[in-house]
Amino acid sequence: MFLTKINNQSKYVLYSPCNSKLNSMSETLDNVNTQPGTRPVFLTVICILSFVGIGLAIIGYVGAFALLGVAEVATSGTTAVTTTAGATVTTVSTGIIWAYIIGGFITVILQLVGVLQMWKLRKSGFYLYTVATVIALVLGFLYGASVFSLILPIAFIIMYGVNLKAMR
Repeated sequence: MFLTKINNQSKYVLYSPCNSKLNSMSETLDNVNTQPGTRPVFLTVICILSFVGIGLAIIGYVGAFALLGVAEVATSGTTAVTTTAGATVTTVSTGIIWAYIIGGFITVILQLVGVLQMWKLRKSGFYLYTVATVIALVLGFLYGASVFSLILPIAFIIMYGVNLKAMR
């Protein structure tokens, strides 16, 4: 590997026997743009991944709305307490389930709005996305999510945070 100066300018390029040209690590991580107002490639990639994940979540919540509605209609004549072999078993209130589904759906919509704003290079989208994600995590823990469910949302918040300097 060796450095070479390009056209007597102060810009150096790293050459390697394996690769004809390697970018410096800072240039890769900083997503250097030659034109102001252009979206960095890394931001584009994580926005697209977020669009896919949010789209799947919306489909899941719409399905949950439909299934819970059908289940309520089907069980409207039954009671919430069942006696089995002398033991009393209570079922989970559908009100709690509805609260979780509606809360989750609202946070997903807020995340979508935040990602759309970040797609347009607006910092306010990062803050909206972060608040909605934190609310979704709190709701998840209230309803029994594991600590493992923190990894992906926090990773996306960090990845979006790295791209804040490209936003206005």
